[in-house]
Amino acid sequence: AIEANDSHFAGYHGRAASHLLLADFANAEKDYRQALQLLQSESSVGEASSSALDSCWMGLAESLIETKQYDKGLDALCSLNDAATRQQGLDTFVVDALDSELSCAQVAIDADEFSDALPLLTRAIHFESGLVSRKLTRKGYKRRSSLALQRRGQCYLEMEDTDLALADLRQACRLDPGNAE
Repeated sequence: AIEANDSHFAGYHGRAASHLLLADFANAEKDYRQALQLLQSESSVGEASSSALDSCWMGLAESLIETKQYDKGLDALCSLNDAATRQQGLDTFVVDALDSELSCAQVAIDADEFSDALPLLTRAIHFESGLVSRKLTRKGYKRRSSLALQRRGQCYLEMEDTDLALADLRQACRLDPGNAE
C-alpha cells in the first residue's frame, strides 16, 4: 500500500500495527510517526480523521512505552482526543509498565543484586513522577510508586546507604500512609 501511495496515512498505519504485533517497536514508532505526520498535514481533520489520529497516537504510545521511553509515551497518550480512550491507554500501559519494572527489580532483589534493581526502581519512580507532572495520577499508580520507593529504600539499606534509604522510605510513607511498614 505504501509503494502505491506513500502520501496516505493508512499504509503507514497498517504497517505500524503489524510491526507492533511483531514486537518490532522501533519500526512501529517510525511508521506511526509518519502516519501522524500525514494525518496532521491534511487541511481538515474530520471525525474519521480524529479517530485515525487517536489510533495512531495510541499505537505510538504503546511502542514508546514498550521501549521504556516513558515520557514520550505519556506525551503520546496525552495527545489522544478521546478522554475515555486516553484513560484506557493510561490504565493499560501505565500499570503494565510499572508492574514490569517492579517485577524485574524484585528478581534482582531476590538474587541479592541490589545495584541491578536500583535503575529499574528509579525508572518506575520517574515514570510515576511524569504522571504527576501531567496530572494523570490515580490511586493504583501511587501504590505502585510507593512500592518502588519502598523497594529502592530497602536496596539502599542493603547497600548501607542509610541516608538515601531513609529518604525513599519516608517518601513511600507519604505517598501511601496506610502501607507504612
